[in-house]
Amino acid sequence: MDSSTPSSLFKDATNLKSIKQDLSVFVSIGGWTFSDNGTATQPVFGDIAADETSRQTFANNVVHFMKQYGFDGLDIDWEYPGAPDRGGKAEDTANYVLLLKTLRSTFDASGSKFGLTFTAPSSYWYLRWFDLPNMIKYADWINVMTYDLHGVWDASNPIGSIVQGHTNLTEIKLAMDLFWRVEIPPSQLALGFGFYGRSFTLADPSCNTPGCPFSGASSPGPCSTTGGMLAYYEIQAVLSQGSSGKKRAAITPTHDKEAAVNYFTFDGDQWVSYDDEVTFKQKVDWADSIGFGGALIWASDLDDEKYSAHTGLLARSIISTPTLQSMDKALSNPQAVIDDLSTFTGQKCFVYDGSCVNLNDNTAMANACGSDFTVVGWDDAGCGKKNCHCGKPVCCPRASAPKNCQWRGQNTGNPGASSDCSGQCLPGEINVNSIHSKWGGGFVNDGDTDKCGRGDKVFCCPDPDYAQANNGCSYAACGADCPSGTSSILTKYDNCWAQGQNYCCPDPVELVACHWVSGTSGHDCANAVCNATEVQIDRATYGDKSFACDWGRSKSACCTVQKAPPPPATCSTGLCTLWPGFCPDDDDDESANNWSKRDLDLTPAIYDTPSGLEKRGGSSKKPIRAGDLLFYLIFRAYPPIGRLYNAANSYQVLRRALWLRSGWCSGSSIQVEDVGAGKKPQNMTGLQSEHPYDKQIMSAFATAASTGILASGGIAPIAPIPAAFWRDVWNASNNALGARPPVGSSRGAQPDTPNDRITEALGSTRYPYPFLATDAEINGAKGRVMGLNSATDLDRVADLATNAVNLDTDEAADALLSSIRIWFSVFEYYRFGAVRMRFNIVFNQVDRQMSFVEQDTSITNLVSWWHLFNDDYMRHVESLAQRRVRMAINSALEPYIQARAAGRNLRTYDRVVTALREALQQDGHRIWGLVVYRCTYKSDADWDEFIRRLRWCTRRSLEFYQGLDLMDSLGLTVLEDRSRFDGATTSIIRDHFRQWAETAVEAEQGAGARARDSQRYRYCIQVDEEALDSVVHRAPAPWGEIRVNNVGYVNLISKEWEPYDPVEYEDEEEIVEEPPEEPIEGCTLHDVGWMKVLYDRVMVSKYNYLRNGMAWEYEYRRPPQLSLR
Repeated sequence: MDSSTPSSLFKDATNLKSIKQDLSVFVSIGGWTFSDNGTATQPVFGDIAADETSRQTFANNVVHFMKQYGFDGLDIDWEYPGAPDRGGKAEDTANYVLLLKTLRSTFDASGSKFGLTFTAPSSYWYLRWFDLPNMIKYADWINVMTYDLHGVWDASNPIGSIVQGHTNLTEIKLAMDLFWRVEIPPSQLALGFGFYGRSFTLADPSCNTPGCPFSGASSPGPCSTTGGMLAYYEIQAVLSQGSSGKKRAAITPTHDKEAAVNYFTFDGDQWVSYDDEVTFKQKVDWADSIGFGGALIWASDLDDEKYSAHTGLLARSIISTPTLQSMDKALSNPQAVIDDLSTFTGQKCFVYDGSCVNLNDNTAMANACGSDFTVVGWDDAGCGKKNCHCGKPVCCPRASAPKNCQWRGQNTGNPGASSDCSGQCLPGEINVNSIHSKWGGGFVNDGDTDKCGRGDKVFCCPDPDYAQANNGCSYAACGADCPSGTSSILTKYDNCWAQGQNYCCPDPVELVACHWVSGTSGHDCANAVCNATEVQIDRATYGDKSFACDWGRSKSACCTVQKAPPPPATCSTGLCTLWPGFCPDDDDDESANNWSKRDLDLTPAIYDTPSGLEKRGGSSKKPIRAGDLLFYLIFRAYPPIGRLYNAANSYQVLRRALWLRSGWCSGSSIQVEDVGAGKKPQNMTGLQSEHPYDKQIMSAFATAASTGILASGGIAPIAPIPAAFWRDVWNASNNALGARPPVGSSRGAQPDTPNDRITEALGSTRYPYPFLATDAEINGAKGRVMGLNSATDLDRVADLATNAVNLDTDEAADALLSSIRIWFSVFEYYRFGAVRMRFNIVFNQVDRQMSFVEQDTSITNLVSWWHLFNDDYMRHVESLAQRRVRMAINSALEPYIQARAAGRNLRTYDRVVTALREALQQDGHRIWGLVVYRCTYKSDADWDEFIRRLRWCTRRSLEFYQGLDLMDSLGLTVLEDRSRFDGATTSIIRDHFRQWAETAVEAEQGAGARARDSQRYRYCIQVDEEALDSVVHRAPAPWGEIRVNNVGYVNLISKEWEPYDPVEYEDEEEIVEEPPEEPIEGCTLHDVGWMKVLYDRVMVSKYNYLRNGMAWEYEYRRPPQLSLR
């Protein structure tokens, strides 16, 4: 390509990833004409590689280009470095290695997982200037051009002017010995295949076998127009008598089995060698026996319209997919595009490829499809027997399964043999994932399941987008333009031969790239079907005027549905009003935890103040039963929102409020605003005094510690706290406890019972620091989640979804989406820095009071139980919440999917389904993994060994969890900068990581991507000298047979951590703070914003745990302790 190449071509290429999710698209730079003599570009690679600045500039530009257009990697096709006959220089060899090294380091530092390959020749003459052992250090693999071994250029070579196969396997084996000699592993080589033949004019037509002389290049092909070569489609045309209209005698190619190549002569003196399915298989079998890593093709566009060469090489049928032009969102949100296609065209549907299944056995059918898939039909597939109603099920994703599908193609209504099939879907149907068969099947068909003699049957389902996209479309009169406000998308000539009829659709049109399809059998028009991503809108005998279909068959008019972006969804319905009882009372922030008072008894509202009685926010007690034992937790009184900034010690309370934002569903759902000045600030309606650490968690702790059964249902590994403690000590006065320091601050209370000491630490009138002014809706949902319930009742969500579909109004859709968004508001709430800080301080205050209780009573293991319980409880909360929110989203989706499948055209469909799917897929990121900062540079060898061990452990963990495919999307980004990071503190690394994460999300995941909950942009790994030494020198190798006493660790840093800020209370004589600990980098807080994590678990196990908003708090261990999970 040259400067005239449109940039849209790059987008068209990478947009293919929207169809095939696991596709990687590389850009290849260079080539034969780029490096050949007499070209202006010949010295370019040599000049770039020779200069360090030029190398770096080139690498930077490549990264920018790949990010801009969505490419996944780069292939360097510098064909003749060092070769004096092609402008090469001796220094090219070493410089090429430097160029690859610069590219690799720049790719790795870019935040993206870009691949890097280079192309190598198969001839010794040019290969000898490639320093393969050093080049492969920086490349993922080598593309070997095992084609063009011979051509007309042989005339000037010692071999002379004799015809030989240009892809013969004998010489390919000899060429590959050059790679084995320098120990290049076969797994890092891709074997080249040519989809063309090298052709010659024979000097003597009677001598036509390999070794016979040629006089020159062959005549140019009619389309390739280049002497000396014929494209695969031109070779096939010659063999089928179809070239240039010449009538030829039948041609029988010769198969040279030893050389694994075919050749034949035509037109008297023309000779060509080429490959077909037989010789392709010979080469593939040899490559597989050696262990080659893959294959490359030059070039796919040289194949015929039946994809014969591709089919022969891959030994499976190839289905064409039209270029999805104008779909730029393939770059901005690839997963959303794939999900869209999967929903509307059945791209994730498939025919079971295992053994035949008994179609009467519903269990066997379901097992064949697997979980999350359902049976929508079946293919006889030749399985049907008299003694068995057998076949293979057609499976589709359960959440988006099409309905009312049937096999078409048997009942053609056309003349011809009764066994002829012409599989065509009707207008408004799609051929789901291009599923076709010679037999067809059920549940419904238009004929029988007899095998087609010619043609195929196709599996057709109603296209849910057809009605909306085709709404208002119609044909104009013969020769007439489309009416104002409409545009022509297609022209039909059947009833208007001279001028045609325009098919007009309202602007903006949603049917694009429309065209007539006549199939692959000429005038027969057999199998004239639309592609899997297209919808058929009409059928006609002539259609596009080129010719009429024989046998009364029809061409298909096919279009791609290009839906306009849906209007943004809104979430502004007040759940407190929508569902009475959803929001708790301000005097009891847990009164709505399960939509009822449950068994929480309120005692008279007595404040712990000299003034005596107060009306609201009183103390409360909770009965705890453990077998025959009954005891009570008595919670301390606390100020309601009206007194939060007016009570004693109110200076401790953060003067900021967390509101649930009303408006668009996308983006942050919580809005933080400053609270006005004074003791009675204005505009507090709708806020409540909220416990970040819920009182009900303490109730669950007492239950678990007294029974020995954890919240998750497991039996605790330590003995329960004895009943005597709860009965005789828990609520009994203890002078020693009463003499302990006040709880929370010097102005706090000094309770003398274990109960009061511990519950005071949750927050009270005397200790209001933990409380936050929080929207009642957030408080209600958070309380239910922390109480192991659903944030929103699933039955009520299902009712809202049904109502939204029935009414199809903005208001009903808003109510539904608001009921879903509140889940994510809870997750976001716990990511808010002030919440995390208060949660942590409360946890540590309780820990401190329990230590006092252990010291001043005879009880033991109370603190151990506190840590054990919290770890189990928070994990259980996370597991339940993640499972239930997906259930809620699916409950909301189901009525919409069913309505669309039934043919209903809902006005709110797109905005609702888009919003729900966005929530369901969470971050939708294509790259995962923690960023690694190298903060020690004493030994490159040690560093390389560390990376080696980290990769090995990551792979092993993924293999254990059956997620090995995730290695392909792992972004092991290592940031190295000696001048900036050598010996850097965690604070320096955190500051840099915050800056990196600001731009990395879109750079890595595509335009419009957001960080959301992704651990990749919330945490990073720091490896300092001590950590490196622990992994490389003090820890056993991870691949050893016995792995005990692992001490290898890395430092895990939280981006969101903020140190406690005493400025909030600078006007007061004292501040609230947690008990000080030994300083770490000058910080005496318990949570210093980083922890030591076992290196062999950090990339998978720890990464998974950290998904939850509160995960840091219950995973945290203060250095020098190790977080072992």
